[in-house]
This record gives sequence, C-alpha cells and structure tokens, in this order.
Amino acid sequence: MTNNNENQVPSDLIAQAQLKQIYNLLLDIKENQDYQIRWERNNSILAPFYSARTKVIEANNSKYFREKVKSLKDANTLFEESVSAIKSDIISNRDEIIKKISQPTYRQASLQTHADFLLQDIEIMTKIVGMQIYIDLTLNNEEMAHDRLLSFEGSMELVSKQDIPYKTNYLKELAKKLLYVKKSKWIKNNSIPKVSLLELIHNHYSYSKNNIDLFINVNTKLIEFHQDSNVNLSNTETAKIETEKK
Repeated sequence: MTNNNENQVPSDLIAQAQLKQIYNLLLDIKENQDYQIRWERNNSILAPFYSARTKVIEANNSKYFREKVKSLKDANTLFEESVSAIKSDIISNRDEIIKKISQPTYRQASLQTHADFLLQDIEIMTKIVGMQIYIDLTLNNEEMAHDRLLSFEGSMELVSKQDIPYKTNYLKELAKKLLYVKKSKWIKNNSIPKVSLLELIHNHYSYSKNNIDLFINVNTKLIEFHQDSNVNLSNTETAKIETEKK
C-alpha cells in the first residue's frame, strides 16, 4: 500500500513558495512605480532643457543677428520651464523628507530616494540658471540676470535655511501631550533647535565611503554662495544708485 504522505509537498514549503511569488510581484510593482516617477521627472525637467539646448545651437549656427536673439530668448523661456518644474520637485521632496523623518519609524530606502532626487534637482538647477544668466548677459539684460539670481537664491533657501524644528526626543514630544506634564518647566523651557533641510538629511542619511558628509558639504557651499551673492548684489544696487545720482 502506497503512503500518500510521501507524495505530498509540506504545507510550509507551499506557503514559502507563495510568499516568494507575492514578494516578486511587489518588487515588480515597485520597479514599475520607480520607473514611472523617474519618467515623469525626466519629462517635466529634461524635455524643455533639451529643447532649449537645440535653440542655443540654432542661435550659434544662425548668420542673422535677429534670429540669434530670438533663438536665445526662446532658449531662456524653455530653460525657465525646467526651472519651474525643478522648484516644484524641490518643494515636493522637501515636504516628503520632513514628513518621513518626523515619524518614529520610516524606510531608509525611501528617504534616500527623495534625498537623491533633491541633490539632482540642486545640481541641474544650478547648471540651468547659470546658462540663463549667461544668455541674459549676452543679450545685455543685466536686470533679468539679477532677478534670476535672486530667484535661485530663494529656491536654495528651501534647502539651506535653518527653519525646520528638529525633534530628537520622541518621548519628550509624547510627554507634551499629557495635561499635567506639558505645563512643567523642563518642557516649557526646552526649545526645539531648528536645522536646514540638508542638515536634517545629513543627520539621517546612510552614507557610503565615497560620499561621506555630502549633504552637509553642499549646505555649507550654498550658505557661502548666499553670503557672496548678497555682497555682490549689494554692490550692484549701490552702483545703480550712484549712477542714477550722477
């Protein structure tokens, strides 16, 4: 007589195989979502950038002055589409990073994805605005170049200005919700420090040996740039006033 148990697959192996299938399905869904996110980013940011680059090439190749000027103006308009998309992306990633880190637990991989997107945004915006200012100066439009620089500084303040409350002690935050505890002096007098978005990322980012302190270094560079720009812009305004007086 045949023992049926010998032909049966153990139930735990079946369950394990099913879990493996579910895991692979979830992994496939995640990869599709990641692709969709990257496609949307590239479409909104890079598409107008490449169109603008074509206009710059057309300006360079044209023999006629008016055509050159028109192509350069068209290029700056297209560059501005990319800049607007990047600004929106910076704000979205900023909000998402703050939300994740404010939670007691979060997925490190998700935080790193948004942080990396933010770093890409800063890099691309810096290059594009630099090109825009170069075109403005080529067209003798110093006022527009000045305004673009101010706008760029405003965007960079979203990541470098110390305006985010950094809650390091979740037990203390929970204690504040208790009626009798929240009136205590140690709760009232203990102010919450504020950090910039890049400092916040630095405190939670999982660095590799090749990019140690990357975000805090970018933060320092942006602060230095802001200080230098303020001096230069101040000198420009003074020069304008002196010129007007003469």
